[in-house]
Amino acid sequence: TIAPVAPFDLTLDTSGSLGKSSSNQAQFPFVLTGSDGMAGVRTLQSRLAMAMPNWLPVSRKSTAGEPHMTVLYDRRWVAKQVIEPAITWRVEEFVLVHSLVGLSRYVVLERFPLLGT
Repeated sequence: TIAPVAPFDLTLDTSGSLGKSSSNQAQFPFVLTGSDGMAGVRTLQSRLAMAMPNWLPVSRKSTAGEPHMTVLYDRRWVAKQVIEPAITWRVEEFVLVHSLVGLSRYVVLERFPLLGT
């Protein structure tokens, strides 16, 4: 069981590539992420990790565990930079999605409304 999480505003205010510029990756994910505007999603992520420790470890050593939105994959690596205006929207549900890797297809398995107070 997961502790309730109230709906929250999510703000993405930074863009850049995940990974290290010096790595030999074939492609880098170019992502949007944020700082203070990510508190709600970090709370949700933490509570999910506590509820499912075998699938979502609380402590991650890579940036892949950092909340982000992938925009595209590219051979070029781009340094992080602030974007203006920031992108903000209200998060009112958590959606469990199965990613069909390599097919660019996603199947929604379940939707969970955020109901915390």
